[in-house]
Amino acid sequence: PQRERPPQVERPPQAERPAAPPPAQRPPQAERPPQVERPAAAPPPAKPPQAEPARPRPAGPPPAAKPPQAERPPGPPPGAGGPGGPPPGAGGPGGDKDGK
Repeated sequence: PQRERPPQVERPPQAERPAAPPPAQRPPQAERPPQVERPAAAPPPAKPPQAEPARPRPAGPPPAAKPPQAERPPGPPPGAGGPGGPPPGAGGPGGDKDGK
């Protein structure tokens, strides 16, 4: 809204110029039809529900630390080696005397 200018007292009014018409004002609210008579506007489409922001934890004692586990006893010693393989085979038969 424009503020009205203070009347200028220093200058005498000029008779030659007609007074400017007052600035157009908006019609007062009462002249408009009441809101109730208007058809109700369709409600805006529902927004998808947003995930709730993570709530800050209430300040309190820190969660209790797990008690240290007792050291496990050492396991059994490694097993003994397996049995050895079969003995090597006997030598092959000798060659023919004649070479045939």
